[in-house]
Amino acid sequence: MDNPKLQKLPVVNFGQENLQHGTKSWSLARNEVRHALEEYGCFLAVYDAVSFKLRDSVFSALEKLFDLPVETKKKNTSDTLFFGYICDDRDPSIRENMGIENSTDIEEVKKFSKLMWPQGNDDNFSGIIHECANLLSELEQVVIRMVFESYGVEKLKCDSHIDSIMYVLRFNNYKAPGVDEKTVIAPPHTDKCLISILAPSQVNGLEVNLKDEQWIPVDFLPSSFVVMAGDALMESTPVSFKVSVVFMVSHRIPTTSGKCFAGMEQRQNTTLSSSSSYERERKKILSVDDLLPQGGRAHSSGVD
Repeated sequence: MDNPKLQKLPVVNFGQENLQHGTKSWSLARNEVRHALEEYGCFLAVYDAVSFKLRDSVFSALEKLFDLPVETKKKNTSDTLFFGYICDDRDPSIRENMGIENSTDIEEVKKFSKLMWPQGNDDNFSGIIHECANLLSELEQVVIRMVFESYGVEKLKCDSHIDSIMYVLRFNNYKAPGVDEKTVIAPPHTDKCLISILAPSQVNGLEVNLKDEQWIPVDFLPSSFVVMAGDALMESTPVSFKVSVVFMVSHRIPTTSGKCFAGMEQRQNTTLSSSSSYERERKKILSVDDLLPQGGRAHSSGVD
């Protein structure tokens, strides 16, 4: 049953006063984060460290990226499932996903940029994307620290876990097929990481499934991002930390013909860092085709 008017996602403000560890504002924000993840599995994070100017620059850069020829974008390969270029072989414009591993390392971002624009005409793509990736990683670290702290995890263990994180910045571009109809372009799924952060362009399209089985649209606020709990928050992590009370949120992306949902998503690679965990994830998701609209088949670069 869908009744989007019943609930809205909680909002947590990550202004400078809430980012200072040990303050009353930090404690209040930490409690809000824990409650939001336990009850909703996600929340809206108001985070003005990513300025409107930077945000606009990022999506302008992504527009240029997705306008590249498909054969160029297929050069974005990875040995890890879902980290390289993915598209629908029927029509790549229906759904495209790309990613930069270790996105907080400027050299890795430059390597990706040179792959896409070998002539060097990338209009400072590397600088723009790297700046945004670093700011999002700082937000993720604050959220992870708040979650761990609220459940009594020792600071040294939390620090060790944060130091071990390798970030992956993914770019998503969706366009609905058909005429004048609402289509679920990214079927319901959960993320495999600990925490993921999502940001759309001008067109809202994300929906989340709450405990009462209500699908609600996410109405983004200015300077806001969606912070989602991933599967790894329900499992043992590298710091032997287990949260059994966090609600696992399923999400999907329906969109209307003629409207494009473009977004960026930053997550951690901690759950896929070893060969055994990688194989476990492959068994959980047998085919990237499962994440495409009905009838679609995927091209996935770098995944055998």
